[in-house]
Amino acid sequence: MLIPIQAIALIQGIVLLIFLIKKRRSYEKISFLLLFLTILSVLLFLLGDDDNSLFFKGKDLFLFDSSLFVTFLLLFIKYHRNDGIFKRLDLIYFLPNFIYFSLELYEIYFTDNNIIIETLEILVTLTFLFYLIYAVYLIKKLNKPTYFYYILIPLVIFQGISSTSELFQFDETVFFSSNNLNTVLLLLNSFLFYFLTFLLLNNKENTLLAMKPKKKYTNSSLSEKEIQSYKKQIELALNEKEIYLDRNLDLQKFADELNISKTQLSEIISKGHGKTFNDLINFYRVKKFEELIIKPEYKSYSILGVAEIAGFNSKTTFNNAFKKVNGITPSQFKKSKE
Repeated sequence: MLIPIQAIALIQGIVLLIFLIKKRRSYEKISFLLLFLTILSVLLFLLGDDDNSLFFKGKDLFLFDSSLFVTFLLLFIKYHRNDGIFKRLDLIYFLPNFIYFSLELYEIYFTDNNIIIETLEILVTLTFLFYLIYAVYLIKKLNKPTYFYYILIPLVIFQGISSTSELFQFDETVFFSSNNLNTVLLLLNSFLFYFLTFLLLNNKENTLLAMKPKKKYTNSSLSEKEIQSYKKQIELALNEKEIYLDRNLDLQKFADELNISKTQLSEIISKGHGKTFNDLINFYRVKKFEELIIKPEYKSYSILGVAEIAGFNSKTTFNNAFKKVNGITPSQFKKSKE
């Protein structure tokens, strides 16, 4: 029964990858790449799981372990619908994978039971359990779609059983044999394929991936040279004049500053910076807030007080803009700098 399900899931996964590749230009790069790698890691697990491999029976293909899937899934949830850039610091999430692969290589060439190796293996296993729990926390904290719970909660349960087994060195887990536990994980991963397929093909609003904005201004009167010239003027007004500090700044006021129309300014910002007017202005205001909040002279100011100095005139707008730029709240940012 298991082999047909694996085979179907494998075909489904390949179809999903092909679909994503064909539609890649429609999606934001980071969320697309992380979803692609998440699906690919599940495919590798389906192909190379030690106990239930389709093509490599009895082979220890540790690079195809489910741990890569857990890491990529966590990062995909963290960057879900994120149109920003991948933070290099987040590469540290792959450290447990590197340690795990190193331990597996060690065991291939050295068969002695080393207490340090066994302890590291348990810690790494617990780390992946923590990743899943942290992913559940991120879903709640960042108000991610509830369908992520359907994927994560079963994984947390079965990863918890597996981790408990390794921690207390049971030959079998309380509920499943090792082989059956891997079978359950394979079935869960197979279910993931069908679920993602449904979301990608049937959700018209596309809540799964961040979409690139549709092209506008197809009848533009501005040449590329003019757009680049005005882009430099915009950057001058933002970086040197700090026009964004004006709490009453709007599209018309900024356009008047540059002696162009509102429509032209909106087009230049969209094409030159890849943002809307409000997103661009709020981005600079957020960065100004980050610069001011750590200065000693603003230590006695409230968060909202500093935000108003940075150009914000609404607490809600400020909180939403800050979270959009940094993925955390202003309070969390302030605490991290104290």
